[in-house]
Amino acid sequence: MKHGPADKGQADDAAPCLMRVDPKTEAELAQITEASIDDLRARWRVLYGHEAPKRLSRRFLELGVAYRLQEKAFGGLSEQTRALLRRYAEEIRVNGRLTITPCAPRLKPGVRLLRTWRDETHVVTVLEDGFVYRDQRFGSLSHIARTITGVRRSGPAFFGLKGERTRAVNGARLEGV
Repeated sequence: MKHGPADKGQADDAAPCLMRVDPKTEAELAQITEASIDDLRARWRVLYGHEAPKRLSRRFLELGVAYRLQEKAFGGLSEQTRALLRRYAEEIRVNGRLTITPCAPRLKPGVRLLRTWRDETHVVTVLEDGFVYRDQRFGSLSHIARTITGVRRSGPAFFGLKGERTRAVNGARLEGV
């Protein structure tokens, strides 16, 4: 299994999620924490083709150099990810903050969310443009969670869409995935 450009590395047979790093890159990565600030700035200049920002802390110099070395070894971000980051940057430039919700859960129409609350199982069906709960259409899971509990709360968290720990605590389930 390959994880990046074909000429950039190959999967390790014993650990399929790990890639082999050429010894030179491996040595450079290992030396980052021992390098002086001047050495880190010089390495930055070589890797990025320009000076590092003057006020950049040692920790961010280390992270920037390590990232660039790994990027060169394994390949960079996909075009889709770069486009998403450009959209986020533009949103911040225009509005002064990020109003787009990054990493929002994407549920396919037809999926049913099940949540037991106070000994009653509640079933929500995902639509293309919203949700159905008890034959009523809703625009958000948070509105449904408020209808069920009587208080404002995060719908995605209430229905267990925020991670394994939330699902385990809430007892939420997905059907039809």
